[in-house]
Amino acid sequence: MQKNIQKLSSILQEKAPLLIAYSGGVDSALLAALALEYAGPDAIHCILIDGPAFSRRGFHEAVTI
Repeated sequence: MQKNIQKLSSILQEKAPLLIAYSGGVDSALLAALALEYAGPDAIHCILIDGPAFSRRGFHEAVTI
């Protein structure tokens, strides 16, 4: 697992700045957290698109995370 995180951290630093499609789910939340840690707050932008596929509760939870 540590080897995978090291590889991902290298990719995140190399590809910064980053635009992350964020849903609030486990995958996008983990990616956003790792990007924040390894690329820094000035190098990431997360987007969350509201629409009929999102429940109001799910949308507000994603924003809160």
